[in-house]
Amino acid sequence: MKSRFAALALVLLGICFSYQSSANSTTTTYLTDTTLQKQKGSWVALPVLYYSPETRLGFGVLGMHLFKPRGADTLTRTSNIQAYVLYTINKQLLISPRYTIFFPQDKYTLQGNLAYFSFPQFYYCIGNKLPEENEELVDYTLFRLENKFMKKLTPAIFAGPQWNYYQVYDVVPVAEGLLETTKPNGWNGYRASGLGLVAAYDTRDVVVNPSGGAFLEVSTTFNTSFFGSEYRFSRYNLDARRYFTLNKKGHVLALQGIAQLTSGDVPFLEHPALGGDRIMRGYYEGRYRDKQHLAAQAEYRAPLFWRIGAVAFAGLGEVAPSLDRFELDEVKPSYGLGLRFLVNKAERVNIRLDYGWGKDTSGFYLEITEAF
Repeated sequence: MKSRFAALALVLLGICFSYQSSANSTTTTYLTDTTLQKQKGSWVALPVLYYSPETRLGFGVLGMHLFKPRGADTLTRTSNIQAYVLYTINKQLLISPRYTIFFPQDKYTLQGNLAYFSFPQFYYCIGNKLPEENEELVDYTLFRLENKFMKKLTPAIFAGPQWNYYQVYDVVPVAEGLLETTKPNGWNGYRASGLGLVAAYDTRDVVVNPSGGAFLEVSTTFNTSFFGSEYRFSRYNLDARRYFTLNKKGHVLALQGIAQLTSGDVPFLEHPALGGDRIMRGYYEGRYRDKQHLAAQAEYRAPLFWRIGAVAFAGLGEVAPSLDRFELDEVKPSYGLGLRFLVNKAERVNIRLDYGWGKDTSGFYLEITEAF
């Protein structure tokens, strides 16, 4: 399998720049709930160089902003906005910010992401038993907007509406390739728009790098013509996590299990995909995709010295057309190692470098904050 990345990043330069940006954060002082609070806003930025045979040379920045909104008190968790911007000499563009904003006293939470990219992606068809020979490069433009707005019902329970919007256009399939010949839903472009509900139980101590607590989120989204969708389908997601501090040295065991389930006329890119930088690391995101996706992972996190840490992770996952079609002997493995550089001690923000292996595949990941 050919390499996805021939050259990767200005890691050392980025880490130095990130550390300096974090240390030089600004401070604003104001009164909240009759108690004087000092709220800090800090920045982390990492310049990136990128190369692949499909896109040629690319460059960009990976960044994060940590802050608390005006009026926040000590009960308010720190908000964050992360962004990834990449541009190639082939005039291809990728912009992907995501955000979690906590309102004063965590009474409301706004969480979401926005993505725009005009970028070639590999397509392998739909299913869990796809040969490498299926690989074909498909060029298209995608705009994605996902938002959740939750109200705090108890100190640990949040619930509210969510809205998702996806637009795929300017699709350029391989002539007589799999996409063009099989013609899955939305193969030449589509619009999907849906409204739903989300509920979460959250006792994590620090959102971007938990060392204790639990997180459980369940959500459902209904995409219909009433909401502007060209395809009628539903999505049901579950994300369960648990974190354990194992000793006084700060070693942490993190566990996660997810279920991504769909029904109806699902457009081809809306099928849950196995792989990526968060779960089932080592697999190209979309190497396997189908209507149902189940996965679980465990990660051991250990500080080493100064601001340096290391992790080891392992996971299992599979996709299938229906829940009764999952096969034990077709479960895919994932495992790997990573390094961490702590750029913000107060908020425990890490730059993470992970290398993951899967079945006949592997991948390198450079990100800010933990995978989960």
